[in-house]
Amino acid sequence: MSKRLTRRSFLETIVISAGAATLGPSVLSACGSSRPLADVFPQSIASGDPRETSIVLWTRAVPEGGTGAARVKLELSTDPELSSRFDLGGLAELDASPDHDHCLRVKVTGLEPGTNYFYRFEHEGTKSRTGRFRTAERADANIPVRFAVMSCQDYVGRYYNPLLRLLDGEHDDLTFVLHLGDYVYETTGDPGFMMSTAERNVTFRAPDEALSLGSGDSSYQAARSLSNYRDLYRAYRSDPKLQEVHEKFPFVCIWDDHEFSDDCWGDHATYSDGQAVEEDMDRRRASEQAWLEYMPVAMDVEADGDLVVDPANLYPNAQIYRSFRFGQHCSLAVTDYRSKRPDHPTPEDAYPGAVILDEAQTRAALAAQEAAGELPAGTTADAAFAEGRFRSYVDLEDAAFADHKRALEILLTAAYGAEGVEAARAAELAATYAQGKTDAALLQARISEGRASLPADLMGVTDVDPTDATLPLGLPYFLLGKTSLVGQLGARYLTVQRTYDLVQVWRTRVGTDATHDDVFGAAQQSWLTSALSGADTTWSFVGNSVQSTSMVLDLSPFDGSLPEGLPPERFYLNVDQWDGFPERRRQLLENAYRPNNVIVLAGDIHGAYASDLGADADGNRCIELTTPAISSETFRGLLYRTGNGNASIRDSGLLDPVVDAIDSFMMSAFEPLELAESDKNGVLVIYADATELNATWHLLASGLVSRSFYDDPGALSDQWEISRWRVAKAAGKNSPLGAA
Repeated sequence: MSKRLTRRSFLETIVISAGAATLGPSVLSACGSSRPLADVFPQSIASGDPRETSIVLWTRAVPEGGTGAARVKLELSTDPELSSRFDLGGLAELDASPDHDHCLRVKVTGLEPGTNYFYRFEHEGTKSRTGRFRTAERADANIPVRFAVMSCQDYVGRYYNPLLRLLDGEHDDLTFVLHLGDYVYETTGDPGFMMSTAERNVTFRAPDEALSLGSGDSSYQAARSLSNYRDLYRAYRSDPKLQEVHEKFPFVCIWDDHEFSDDCWGDHATYSDGQAVEEDMDRRRASEQAWLEYMPVAMDVEADGDLVVDPANLYPNAQIYRSFRFGQHCSLAVTDYRSKRPDHPTPEDAYPGAVILDEAQTRAALAAQEAAGELPAGTTADAAFAEGRFRSYVDLEDAAFADHKRALEILLTAAYGAEGVEAARAAELAATYAQGKTDAALLQARISEGRASLPADLMGVTDVDPTDATLPLGLPYFLLGKTSLVGQLGARYLTVQRTYDLVQVWRTRVGTDATHDDVFGAAQQSWLTSALSGADTTWSFVGNSVQSTSMVLDLSPFDGSLPEGLPPERFYLNVDQWDGFPERRRQLLENAYRPNNVIVLAGDIHGAYASDLGADADGNRCIELTTPAISSETFRGLLYRTGNGNASIRDSGLLDPVVDAIDSFMMSAFEPLELAESDKNGVLVIYADATELNATWHLLASGLVSRSFYDDPGALSDQWEISRWRVAKAAGKNSPLGAA
């Protein structure tokens, strides 16, 4: 054990060895206490990271008065009554320190594989509720595995009714629960998607430390300080059904974005959609510390079992990716999609007229697609260029356009300011984009509209003719669907697939920016590839917070009836997930997932999906299964709200019919997608043995999470909708059997 691992070490991670322990008399008295259980252990207890011989146990113990350390004792037994317990020696008494919000994580080692254990904590005579866990089976154990997958549990105004399915007695044999992130939401009541009620809300003890967002009646706050983030976990873990599931099953957890900030990348938030730079390392580190304090996780160093968690291991050095094994049939690698990934490839503050690929680059990228067989059958790169609706541009660095360059910079400075960008940054953005190659039509439109506001010496700047056949053709941000100076449409959401993919091909295959989409980072990528190639279990699972499945909306059939600025193209609905990094996803599929017959388990997108992501030349195949949100707004609801926020889309008459049929649209546009439920909340349960995997989604209509069924779960008996999907394992290869 590391000498740095002491009771004063950061996050109070403690290793207890029970390897030489024997069952014997209780080391604890049974004295009573006048303090209510909920006051002493307000978030109850939890277990996590189950391995063959170890487990992480968690509690939050609050001393009387709420100050100072709480002296906590631990009971552990194979007896559900805990009538006989392990003698844990001198480390059986621990301090839950206020430095860590009175949270305590205890790693118990030396346990027996495939064994049921029971545990509880005690503080000054008050005993916690009793929890249970099962250690992982031995590597050679021929025993099926059954586990649940969940994500996205918005607490504000919503209830965790789908968890009632895991508490119904029919799922008592779950080995563990895999939580893929969005365990908390960082906002107190974002009116865009949250429904604050008197019973379900979050209040910050230090509101002056939080971020203030929105305005007027739509004002709300987002966590920024460590105190703020701790308040989120205190509230979310107060839910009685979430507590029961934690008490009943060990969890394996990773984070996604909302544990820090919506649609985040690294230590950057995206609330302003480009109006401001939202980099905040202190905030990122605070969010990670709170997550580590409240989650039953252990960052094992496999070589010597040493556990060291200190400030040096927070962002940018955090490492939560790790692997597990459960007998002969299940290996699980869980990943971190958020910490190392770069910004969304299309900046929210990009000027639509800025040319990303000039004519030579566009032709080169198309040639690369032709060579890879990625263009439509029989289509050459030259034909694709001729038919690609690429746009004419001029080079502002040409002396002939010196006045146009000055005029555009002046006009863009004013335009960014009008979009809410602070003056100094507006000038910086204008200087960035009023240079180089720029779209001729958009340049002329901006000059025509703003000519009267230009200085006298620029009012006579000549017109540019975008129809001039001598002008070269290229690809500006406008062709990705970016029509505004700041905003998420065309940047994170509703991005043109054809041109977006072409830009990524140039950046990663033809150009020199091979790390442009290095999502996992080199260390995690190497670890994942090694973990998958070395797995010898029947089933190899990868838990990723976001899905690889493409979510495509094909609007080409609506040509002629689309609102201005919305071309008849195929769109990626959300490039915050792996659709945003198609080249890196292709490499993962070709080099890691398909060769190793991986089953990818994903969350984040608030829908239930199953996809056959294809086979390699040897018949090895990757399957992806996505769990819906436990309680958060469904993908259909999110899509409708986003579209309704754009006047031209809202008034087009297409919003309702497209959103109502979104599952059919997505399945027809992306053939590998074989099951889609975009308007349900629920939980996914996986059963896997030597020959077959069964995935079962337990689903509830979206409106059923807005009220509690906790006291009457039977009232939901005729409300559950069940979807099933099966995969066979033959000669080591995945063979999808489809819906059951």
